[in-house]
Amino acid sequence: MKAQVGDWVVVEGVSLGVPTRRGQVVELRHPDGSPPYLVHWLDTGRRTLVFPGPDARVVPAEDEARRFAAPADTGTVHGESAPATRARPRIPGVA
Repeated sequence: MKAQVGDWVVVEGVSLGVPTRRGQVVELRHPDGSPPYLVHWLDTGRRTLVFPGPDARVVPAEDEARRFAAPADTGTVHGESAPATRARPRIPGVA
């Protein structure tokens, strides 16, 4: 596992009810990008030294940025449903 400053560490919850944690790598301890990493966690706002385990993965900063990129303009406002482009078929006997 290798990381760069700005990449994200994602730790998947392995038990029911345990949320996924996301944190940004803010400092490397080794120039080759190997662990441990100093990570700033989104859920707590704390910085901790992380030795990622088998439930963790590194997400490159570019992939994380793409995840939150603005969706294509659909003509809607603030997440409202898009207007219907076709009339719904009428079913006899149903109002």
